[in-house]
Amino acid sequence: MKSSESTKEAFAARIHKVLDEMQFSERGRAQRIKREANFNVSDRAINKWLNGESMPDHHNIEALARYLDVNFNWLAAGQGELKTQTPNSNSAGVDEQSLLSSSSPSIIDLMNNLRELEKDNNLTPELVSLLNATVDTFKNMNKSQEAQIDVGHLMKMAEERKNE
Repeated sequence: MKSSESTKEAFAARIHKVLDEMQFSERGRAQRIKREANFNVSDRAINKWLNGESMPDHHNIEALARYLDVNFNWLAAGQGELKTQTPNSNSAGVDEQSLLSSSSPSIIDLMNNLRELEKDNNLTPELVSLLNATVDTFKNMNKSQEAQIDVGHLMKMAEERKNE
């Protein structure tokens, strides 16, 4: 992604603002981000983002926004609010109450378990893709449809998302 120096520096400043709020030590930030967010890029590449020397591609900005729990538009371009989530909204921006109100207890348990994994920073990119595919399936379901989900289909959707 081609960017002017000021754009790269502003992007780096936004990352550091959030990392400071998260009380990340100055030293080893790139390594910690790579380890905890499971980025498939080198520590050196992440250091370049942090130093305002380069910008990540769209996919990595999305992943970084999810990891930092910030609004994608704010992180990518400094537009909008830093955080856009409401109390009834998960990281995908879906209203959980309306989603879960018509769901079976097993779906509610799954969502609660995933929420706990997310709090503990134990969600891998594969699990996030699977979760997003599940949410997309629910969003696209007609209310009269029964909530039966083909796990194989979800795995395929998650893999397609990962390859985008």
